Amino acid sequence: MELDLHDLHSCSIQIVTAGANLVQISGGIESTATALVTELKLLSKEVEHSELADVAAVSAGNNYDIGNMIC
Repeated sequence: MELDLHDLHSCSIQIVTAGANLVQISGGIESTATALVTELKLLSKEVEHSELADVAAVSAGNNYDIGNMIC
């Protein structure tokens, strides 16, 4: 399910209005964020300079001149 910011805000208001504990919600968000960062680090890999330039080029709209300048 994909949420936009408006959906997230509306859902949050409903949860708080229903009496949810804000400290518990905050703690849940914090622990979830920590778990996500840990998982992303496990999935990450070292890249060579040329691979980094390729990623930068794609991010720059497939402009390899800019990609090479970034690296």
